Amino acid sequence: MQFALSGMGLAWLPDYVIQPALVNNSLCSVLDEYAIRKETLSLLWPTDRWQAKRTRAVIDRFFSSDAKLDPITRY
Repeated sequence: MQFALSGMGLAWLPDYVIQPALVNNSLCSVLDEYAIRKETLSLLWPTDRWQAKRTRAVIDRFFSSDAKLDPITRY
């Protein structure tokens, strides 16, 4: 992303990575009509009570209302 932020070219990155730069207008989205690939992300984690704080933080981030992931399905 640094490459694109410094004006040296284009970057093809997942929405969740580039979202802050899009929101603050550091970067803009181009060639959207050619973006045909959507990725599926599955999160699996143990449900024990001694879950690492880092693991819980990642889970909470993906399920937060500002994560902008579409769609989110909880099983």
